[in-house]
Amino acid sequence: MTVGGVAMMATLSWVALPASGQDREVAAAVPVLHAPDPALAKSGKTVVKRRSPPAKTLAPLDSASVRPGFGRPVIIATTDLMEFGQLSAGRQRLVATAIELAKNSPWLPYTFGGADPALGGLDCSGAMYYVMTKLGLAPPRTSAGQYEWLRENRRLHLIPKAASTMDHPSLAWLLPGDLLFWSTPVGSNALGVNITHVAMYLGREKKDGWQVMINATDGRSYRGTRANGYGVYDLRMPRADATSRMVGYGLPPGIPEIITPAIPPTGRQTSLPPRSERTAGRGKSHSR
Repeated sequence: MTVGGVAMMATLSWVALPASGQDREVAAAVPVLHAPDPALAKSGKTVVKRRSPPAKTLAPLDSASVRPGFGRPVIIATTDLMEFGQLSAGRQRLVATAIELAKNSPWLPYTFGGADPALGGLDCSGAMYYVMTKLGLAPPRTSAGQYEWLRENRRLHLIPKAASTMDHPSLAWLLPGDLLFWSTPVGSNALGVNITHVAMYLGREKKDGWQVMINATDGRSYRGTRANGYGVYDLRMPRADATSRMVGYGLPPGIPEIITPAIPPTGRQTSLPPRSERTAGRGKSHSR
C-alpha cells in the first residue's frame, strides 16, 4: 500500500491480555493490527490499532472439548419461572436477555475465552459479559473483575463459610437477575478470594419450586443430569468438602436495586412480598 508516495505495510501480531488473579477463563490472546497512520506516513511513525478477531468455526461439538456423556443444557422460558412477573423491569430485562441468548443459540459449548456467541461458544464470565453489554451496561470481562465491580459499587452481598444451604440468612436478599460468584480457598486479591465462576440467578421453576441459574459451564447439572455449555442448571450450595464455595451475589450496577429481602431469614422461599426500589448508588451492601 502506498500513501503520498510512501510505501506502507501492515503487520498482525497477537497480544495476551493479562489474567485477573488466577481466573482460568481470562487468559486470552487478542489480535492487534499494527498499521501506519497515513497522516504519519512521511515521518515513518506507526500507530497500533485493535482489530476484531477473525471469524472462525469451532471444532464439532462432539469433539474432545465436550466430555463424553455431557449433553446439551436445558433451556426454559420466563413463563416457567415463579417470580418473573413480580420482578422490577430491570431485573426482568436481565433474566429475559440471558434466557433469550440460550434460546437463540441452542448449543453454545463451554469455550475458554469465549465472549461472543457468533464464534460458537462461551466461558462463564464471557456469557455474563455478553448479556450485560446487550443491555447497555459496562461490566468487566472477567469473573474476578465482575466481582470487584459489584463490591466497588456497594452491590455485593457476601456469603459466609458457615452457609451450608440456600436457606441461610445471608441469602435472604437473593433475587432473579443477581450475579452469583464462586471461589476457591486460596486467593490473591485484596479480599482473599479467588473467583473462579460466575452465573446469573433465575429464581424458582413453577413445576417444582427448585432454584435455577443460567451460565456457561462444563459439568454442572440440571435435576441430576450433567451438561456442557450455556444454559439452565440447578442452583445448589456446594458440599462442605467441595474445592470451591459460593462467596457472594448481587445485582449488576446500572440496574435499580431492591431493598426488601426476597425470602425470610429462615425457611423456604414461597412468594415475593411487596417492596420498594432505590437507585444504584444508594444500595445497602454486605461487603467487608
